[in-house]
Amino acid sequence: MALYIRVRGPNGVEQGVVENGQVELGGGMQITPLDPDSMQLPEPYELLTPLAAPEIWCAGVTYERSRDARVEESTVKDVYSMAYDAPRPELFMKDAAMRRTVAPGRPIGIRDDSWWNVPEPEIGVVLGTDGRIAGYTIGNDVSSRDIEGANPLYLPQAKIYAGACSFGPAVFVSEHDEDTFRLTLRVRHGPRPARRIHAPARPLRRDPRPRDRHARQSRRARLRADAEGARLMTDTMTGAPARNYVGGEWHESAAGATYEKRNPWRPAQVTGVYPASDAEDARAAIEAASEAFPAWSSLPAGQRAATFTRAAAAIEARAEQVAQDMTAEMGKPLREARLETLRAATILRYAAGEAYRPVGEQYEPSVADQRLFTLRRPLGVVGLITPWNFPIAIPVWKL
Repeated sequence: MALYIRVRGPNGVEQGVVENGQVELGGGMQITPLDPDSMQLPEPYELLTPLAAPEIWCAGVTYERSRDARVEESTVKDVYSMAYDAPRPELFMKDAAMRRTVAPGRPIGIRDDSWWNVPEPEIGVVLGTDGRIAGYTIGNDVSSRDIEGANPLYLPQAKIYAGACSFGPAVFVSEHDEDTFRLTLRVRHGPRPARRIHAPARPLRRDPRPRDRHARQSRRARLRADAEGARLMTDTMTGAPARNYVGGEWHESAAGATYEKRNPWRPAQVTGVYPASDAEDARAAIEAASEAFPAWSSLPAGQRAATFTRAAAAIEARAEQVAQDMTAEMGKPLREARLETLRAATILRYAAGEAYRPVGEQYEPSVADQRLFTLRRPLGVVGLITPWNFPIAIPVWKL
């Protein structure tokens, strides 16, 4: 096997081969990457996409999991099941002439009119002019899921815009036609330690590698570009595990353990991977809340009310997503999940209004020139275990 990359350096744009952790350029020049996983290079070298693809196509609803997710998200349910079961795949052009594609390590683009922009890690298939598979790479099919979910006809707006595509850093060329992939993703978030996520490339509805070589030629010829190096990206197959939000930051469980949660409506579908938290995680949350308590409790009522109002607005803006997640996680009918989500926002607005109401009571004294009254003050940090059947409304009540 071989890994090919492209770099820009003092001699212009050059093709390189990765061997034994080193990048070998023409003339015997060798470069040691700063990071062997991302292939970040030292100055003055700049990592480019491994090829200048004339066209980039993407395939949707390739995996069973992606079909189920799109059905849950979309207001038009049947189109995704039909695409999954049909002999013709869902294909759309992501880019042409590399106008919307960014190089590895460069910032991707997101739409500012979307509240649900997501990266989609995918396998990329590099096709030659004869339609045959020349190699494989990895890519990022950036998507605005809420726009696509509102109406399937909005797919071009959800998928095609400046900076919405990236691939590389290398092209993998194998000696075998029938490769089986096991993907490992390393997820970074600021200075925190990287997390590794493993995902097998299955179950696939359509394998991009037909068993019959003549079938391979005829099927791939339909995707043939005018120049060598067209790319086809398959579909997203994995998501990052959830984490605990403690002290204003996201954390894995102290032990690093996780567990899977399955959709009670579709037990074969894993809805998410969550941290298996223990007493150490609870103590960390209590300590963070205790540190924040003095500043929070000393805020004027109006500022605390404004925080609750912003929280209510955030829930209302993402009400459909919250409801969909609730149904997939605990099985409540979607209609009831939507009502509960909006009820949680209403509770927060009610609590914000309570901040402006007088609290406490005044009593008649038994002695002259005295006043007796009570004031309500926060008790402090408390830990709450709430029922599963109202997963957002009851926690909001406790706030």
